[in-house]
Amino acid sequence: MHGGHYEEPLVNCAAKGQSNYVRQQKDSPVAWQLLNEDAIARAKAEDKLIFMHIGYSACHYSHLMTNETFAFLGIARELNENFVPVIIDRDERPDLDVVYMNYVEAVHGVGGWPLNVFLTPELEPVFGGTYWPAPNNDRAADNEDRAADFHEILLMLQKLWSEQRSRLRQEAREIIGQLLAYASEGTSSEPVSTAAMAVAGIGAKDLQAKPPRAQPSTASNKAPVVATSGVGNDLDIDLMETAYTQIAGTYDAVHGGFTGTVKYVTAPKLSLLLRLPHFRPEVRDMVGYDETEMALRMAKDTLRAINRSGLHDHLGRGFSRCSVTADWSLPFFERLMVENALLLGLFTDAWLDEGGTRESEFFPVVLETADYLSSAPLLAPHGLLLSSEAADSRFSQHDSHDGPGAFFLWTRRELDTVLGPGVDSDVAAAHWNVQPRGNISPNNDPNDDFVNRNVLHIVKDVPALATQFNQPEAYIKTVLAEARTKLAEFRAKERVAPSVSSNAVAGYNGVAIAALAKAGAAVQYVEPALGKKYIQAATSLAQKLKALLWDTKTATLFRMLCEGKRSDTPAYAEDYAYIIDGLLALYAATLDESHISWAVELQNAQIEAFVDATGASRGGFFTARENTPHLLLRLKAGMDGILPSANAISAANLFSLGTMLAAPGRTDTDKKKAVEYTALAKATVEAFEAELLHFPWLFPGLLACIVPYRLGVKTVVVKDGEKAEKELKEARLAPREGPVVFVKA
Repeated sequence: MHGGHYEEPLVNCAAKGQSNYVRQQKDSPVAWQLLNEDAIARAKAEDKLIFMHIGYSACHYSHLMTNETFAFLGIARELNENFVPVIIDRDERPDLDVVYMNYVEAVHGVGGWPLNVFLTPELEPVFGGTYWPAPNNDRAADNEDRAADFHEILLMLQKLWSEQRSRLRQEAREIIGQLLAYASEGTSSEPVSTAAMAVAGIGAKDLQAKPPRAQPSTASNKAPVVATSGVGNDLDIDLMETAYTQIAGTYDAVHGGFTGTVKYVTAPKLSLLLRLPHFRPEVRDMVGYDETEMALRMAKDTLRAINRSGLHDHLGRGFSRCSVTADWSLPFFERLMVENALLLGLFTDAWLDEGGTRESEFFPVVLETADYLSSAPLLAPHGLLLSSEAADSRFSQHDSHDGPGAFFLWTRRELDTVLGPGVDSDVAAAHWNVQPRGNISPNNDPNDDFVNRNVLHIVKDVPALATQFNQPEAYIKTVLAEARTKLAEFRAKERVAPSVSSNAVAGYNGVAIAALAKAGAAVQYVEPALGKKYIQAATSLAQKLKALLWDTKTATLFRMLCEGKRSDTPAYAEDYAYIIDGLLALYAATLDESHISWAVELQNAQIEAFVDATGASRGGFFTARENTPHLLLRLKAGMDGILPSANAISAANLFSLGTMLAAPGRTDTDKKKAVEYTALAKATVEAFEAELLHFPWLFPGLLACIVPYRLGVKTVVVKDGEKAEKELKEARLAPREGPVVFVKA
């Protein structure tokens, strides 16, 4: 280093990363750095802004920036000379992702991936956005309101940093102060003042952070910061009524789901609606009989719509993560394992509500989704489930470039070629809405990715098709079954399937354990072989997690495997919470005490590393450990997004474990631990009392915990004998409500 500058130019260090997403950038002209002391020291020594890029392997727009934006030599040169570029895998550092996503959403009102932020050398955000195109790219439309291309943004940020450095630093500190104000409350805040960003041309008008079409963030609910009140006394079941009213007001009665620019599954919200009629009578009396029935209808109609939708792979298995359109017809094509696991839980709940029979319309999709989560390509040779399948794939083996959803798209000509012209092709086209000019509106295809192509989604069922084609329903069913087989075989032979992430994330596998165990526990009474298969799949996942990601000596869980190798990154609070939840479900399915033993080990470790024992609002769990490297804010969040919050799951876990360990026959040590767990469960709910009182609909997971908070945990006493087996079957086939604990007599 000489005169505040390093003599050696930046060198691309991506090959040293642990995740495949980072290592894939090793040949990029951008000299990517890992987030470590060396990168920060260089930024401080040279007084340069850090450019942080957070993406993940399944994201279409992350790959667009890699292949187009960062491949542009002028951009790479500017980044390497005037910034310190750092790359992050969202799977590996969700703690960083949530901090800077909160910032971008607060400033711009929209977030998404890839997430790109400019930081001071102290890691304070100066400016951020999502997808930014390269210059002269059709994605940056040439009009007055166009989004700025990334080269323009770099030049503007460099100019501002050179000329108004002290002002940018001061405003960054002010923004951090505002972020800190809401970080302590567990909710999203009102948008940070845009005046703080409107510095010499930076702002919503001149530098648009919004992409032409980006992978949106999942944290779309906003709640103002509220003052913390006294705890506990006002938390009551009547909050369910308030939450139901608000949720019902956003329900899309035409298409199912909830209003918004992008349609998400929103599993925590749907889970609450599915359970409302099955909570104890006190809840139903408070919310109202008609209201709880309507809640159930909204949830099941949404699940029916998703099952028929373009999110569903009708020729294979699994679901894409969200829809661009209100009618669920055009997905973002990446498929996340954890969201499929949550969907399995929802479909299982809907199936159980209908009696848990083979005849239920939800039974086939329960089996299909459970099969998807217990086999390749998601199930890796090392025995854990991989995190995602990519959005991009190839329409033909002969294509040289990937495109969004190509593997899943069809032309009408292809349908005729594979099925033969005539009735069979016409029936399939009418069933899945396959049109000669495609079924995707040009308004939703700004880059002409889908011209004349169709996303399969069901618009006519068998009775309607039988009437249209004047054929028996049995004939229509046979035609559709044969069409699925032929189209799937053609696709497997001619297309290039999406790539699969090499990351196996601890907590996401925990969500899958819970879903598979709950499904298997019920399915075994209808299809015994399949039910046992799913329980065994969940058991195997738990065993592999313990063997590969749990360090018994230090009682430490690690975040993930990357290409079969354990990452050095310790797990986060959510990882512990989701795995404990999975182990509790696995115990309910097997009554194997070893699952409770490990759950207790994990619970103790989670408390040790993450619990807020000293803050003004004591109780609850921080997202990350204390002294986590390079983390600007240590958050304690209770609001659910697409995934249930770690605090909601943790509170439910603690209520369940507290009840289990207090059962007759347990040791004095267990009973002492039970008191501790139950007290912490209540403190975790109370830590978010102010937010629950003001915005209960944003906290469906914690809201459900008010039932055991007020009424205790429902228990099922497990005895020996034929009568006991019948009671156990009834309990496993019963529609799910709050935490239900199986206690051996």
